[in-house]
Amino acid sequence: MSDYQRKNTGLAPGSLVFTGQKRLDAPTLHVVSYRDTHFSEAYYTRVLPEPELQAGVTWYDLKGIHDTGLMEKIGQDFNIHKLVLEDILDIRQRPKFEAYHDGIFLTAKALSLDEAKEKIIQEHVSIYFSQQFLFSFQEDNDDLFARVRERMKMPGAKLRQRKTDYLAYALLDTIVDGYYVVLDYLEDQTEGLEKRIQENPDDELKQMLYDTRNQLLQLRKYLMPLREAVHQFAKSDSPLIEENTHLFLRDLFDHTLEITEILDMQRELVNSLSDWYLSAISYRMNKIIQLLTIISTIFIPLTFLVGVYGMNFKNMPELSSQYGYFYLWIFMFVLALIMLLFFKRKKWL
Repeated sequence: MSDYQRKNTGLAPGSLVFTGQKRLDAPTLHVVSYRDTHFSEAYYTRVLPEPELQAGVTWYDLKGIHDTGLMEKIGQDFNIHKLVLEDILDIRQRPKFEAYHDGIFLTAKALSLDEAKEKIIQEHVSIYFSQQFLFSFQEDNDDLFARVRERMKMPGAKLRQRKTDYLAYALLDTIVDGYYVVLDYLEDQTEGLEKRIQENPDDELKQMLYDTRNQLLQLRKYLMPLREAVHQFAKSDSPLIEENTHLFLRDLFDHTLEITEILDMQRELVNSLSDWYLSAISYRMNKIIQLLTIISTIFIPLTFLVGVYGMNFKNMPELSSQYGYFYLWIFMFVLALIMLLFFKRKKWL
């Protein structure tokens, strides 16, 4: 039984249990307040600032979601439903969209690439926003939304002129862009596998094909519910979503469709490469068997001749010949050469 099952089985709905692995020593909170002509930011560790009612939008970016006590306080101070908090703490929660009467909740799987280790990193990310504030929850300290924050710092930025729904769109757009980066990496990896199949289809290549196919299946597992969540977000009639934001959300949904098509094409390519790999292995084995068969065929008459003259009969005239041994060698050599030329003419070699 997994740790996930032991932590969640039999608990009441809304129970706050973190189901993942602790990635940070202490949660950190990056608070950004902005409006058209104002931008400010502050950092907190293990401390949650009091909610402030002010003009503009406040963005709370929490890194480290293992502290259930802090999560419970966030829920109390900002009136976030316990079922939302439960989904935030459950790292195996599939991507989804839920609209509440006073807020909107989204969760997704963010992907990034560790180029040094050539490894795809998956992170459970959640977003909850109301009229004046937005919370984003990340598992570790990697700043997924650094570019959003940089854009926000620029005077006259569109983000400063819009509300929390547009900020939620910008964060989701950043997550979706991460899928493009990972798919580009997998595409390059697949091209490398194709070249290796042509050059040397060995056992290591078989494992690499298997790993790539599993990675693509895992991506599809994350992408399909994310696509549905974005679609529900774009179609929602919640008063928290402005009409002019729907246009951007529909564009984001188109991006998820494009990523799905790219993913499906790469899956088909990897499946084709797997078939090609098996064909290449079978072809190489057939060539080896063909070569061994030809060698065996050449030695059959030579073995017969050696066997005949290896018998211990006294009345074999060739045995008493002065040059019989050399004649036999010459005959066997010419016979082998004739057979090789015959096989070559038949294109068996």
